[in-house]
Amino acid sequence: MNLGPLTVQLEEHVDAVCTQLFELFCERRRIVPMAYLMHGWPLPQHTVSWVARLVDVLDELMQGHCAQLEGDERTLISVLLEAARREIRG
Repeated sequence: MNLGPLTVQLEEHVDAVCTQLFELFCERRRIVPMAYLMHGWPLPQHTVSWVARLVDVLDELMQGHCAQLEGDERTLISVLLEAARREIRG
């Protein structure tokens, strides 16, 4: 498993998608998904290990609360998880 710094592309992707999710959750007043997101983002350090933590948090959100998420929220999370997992695997 790759534990070094993130690629610039993934760093930008994570921040962009998480910002979108943050805005959607705020706009829709989605407290539970927001709490999950805030446990993993913003990243205190842009390293693969912190992205792995974000992946774990978003996985828990999808497993435990998928039915309460809107389609666009699920899509954003799925896209982020896929990109992050590729990077983590190295």
